Amino acid sequence: MSYTALYRRYRPDNFSGLVGQTHIARILAVAVSRGNFVHAYLFCGPRGTGKTSAARILARAINCQNPQPDGNPCDNCPSCLRVKEGGSMDIIEIDGASNRGIDEIRDLRERVKYSPAQEKYKIYIIDEVHMLTNDAFNAILKTLEEPPAHVIFIFATTAPHKLPLTVLSRCQRFDFRRIGEPEIKDHLLNIAAAEQISIKDDAAALIAKKADGGMRDAVSLLDQCAGAADGPIDTDAVSALLGIVDRSFILKLRDHLLDGDISAILVDVNQLILSGKDLRQAVVDLCETLRDGLLAKLADEKASSYPVSVWLKRLSALADTDNKLRYAASPRITMELALIKACDIKETPPPPINLDSTRTAFSAAQTPAPTTDTDKSKFKKTKSVYAQSQAGHSTALPPNSGDIGGQTRQPITTGATSGAKDLATLWPSILKRIEKLNTSTFFRVENCRPIQNCADELLLEFPLDRPGDVTYVMENIDQRATLDAAIFQVCGKKYRLQARLGDFNAPIEEADEVLPSAPVFDESDGETEQKTLF
Repeated sequence: MSYTALYRRYRPDNFSGLVGQTHIARILAVAVSRGNFVHAYLFCGPRGTGKTSAARILARAINCQNPQPDGNPCDNCPSCLRVKEGGSMDIIEIDGASNRGIDEIRDLRERVKYSPAQEKYKIYIIDEVHMLTNDAFNAILKTLEEPPAHVIFIFATTAPHKLPLTVLSRCQRFDFRRIGEPEIKDHLLNIAAAEQISIKDDAAALIAKKADGGMRDAVSLLDQCAGAADGPIDTDAVSALLGIVDRSFILKLRDHLLDGDISAILVDVNQLILSGKDLRQAVVDLCETLRDGLLAKLADEKASSYPVSVWLKRLSALADTDNKLRYAASPRITMELALIKACDIKETPPPPINLDSTRTAFSAAQTPAPTTDTDKSKFKKTKSVYAQSQAGHSTALPPNSGDIGGQTRQPITTGATSGAKDLATLWPSILKRIEKLNTSTFFRVENCRPIQNCADELLLEFPLDRPGDVTYVMENIDQRATLDAAIFQVCGKKYRLQARLGDFNAPIEEADEVLPSAPVFDESDGETEQKTLF
């Protein structure tokens, strides 16, 4: 193979070449120059930040026959040349992912007993060490605790939290950070100049941004762009290679999202699908654009006509969409649902209930029973009307009927007067939420009537023949929590809950099979007539 990838050719050879890791390079160089190196190192951090490169540099520097005053290896002695060419018998690199079992570690534990064959120290570099099994860690633990004087371990991992504490405590730990975009950009331009690759500054900046702090990924992207571009590498070439969506399209999608224009959003998603763009990358770009807009709005109120809350809600709703798309069975549906939910669509409340007919029927139903035939006919008709209204609007607010239980019943005030939503209108929606949260609570309150005495207090009237429901709901912590949660989800605020018995009974449940009514003798007039149950 004649061609060598750029990231391999430009791997750093000394501590000074570790871009973005100056804090680590300085400590390691000083330790080597003074001879104060320990028996076990742990290099942890994101991928492509220089962990393995630092381990190889450290291994060469420790065994270098002509160490430099600054701690760097000389790169000319036989030891340095052997290590660079991969021919040293005493520098052993092990992949923890493929050699993770206890048998491999037992074999390593047996070999560490032997002295180095060529170098001053035998150095084991174990990459992705977190992949070792628990048995393997237990097998190597004794060696880490009392290692031979000629052995040094260098562990590298992207997940240090997966290592046992007993291993972590026996290593000198170095945390590699993500490399800054300006540092990556400058390094890419230097490589391009050395390789005679024509690349524009904004293209190098775009590659550095998409590398997400990893130098190896950035150099690999530069290598791909150089192989695919016919002329100078510009932002269009980088965008085409990475599947990046055009910025003007992202801005258009952002505006549609801020406006809550769902139909336009779905059209935009369809265009993304047809163009073959990466949906995850589009979501990342959209979130970055929303973040920039939010920060601009926070810095200057006049930066946007949209309030801060709109920017924040849209960004918060999409923050985890990238991770969901990674494992989604249908990325398109996942993205569409995320964008629709981000529009902050609220459940449409049911239309207001006309209470006039109910109040009239209720008032008539509370009057004394009639005695004449004419009054009886009117009374039966009124009862029928009221029964029908109760069947259709069992949660409707009862009318004012004077003092009940020492309290004056007040009608529910609307948002125009109290600043709160009309609970009479929203009560059916609240009941639906209660039924989803807790069926037991729903059966206890489905016949209640809400009365809003003030802006922050909600009084529930229970049927007169259900006194046990009052105690069960109001004195049970779980039941009260269900009520509070359902009301808050629908109304957007919390109310102080009160309860009492009303002056009405729960509606009689109809039987599965309707039987003919039995004649009832009315002693008031000596006649037998058919009466309607009420």
